[in-house]
Amino acid sequence: MKKEKLPEKWSAWLQQNLRRGCCNEELVQILCGNGFGLQIIKSEMGCMYPAYIDFKKISNADIVHNSKAEQIKTDKAQIYTLENFLI
Repeated sequence: MKKEKLPEKWSAWLQQNLRRGCCNEELVQILCGNGFGLQIIKSEMGCMYPAYIDFKKISNADIVHNSKAEQIKTDKAQIYTLENFLI
């Protein structure tokens, strides 16, 4: 379940890391990985949100729809295998 808003500690963490010049894409990934939705992250980051990256499209890559792809079950990442992929 996605959280409704960034708690104060997360908001302060984000603002501090934005001021430090940390990679915006990585900040988004960290926040998503901790259960925050993209709309909340966009709202919090404002013009610092990396809008040039379509995170939804990345998470819905073509391999997800490949009937020959087998997903490895984990909640840490989307990992798929294809039999004889490099042959």
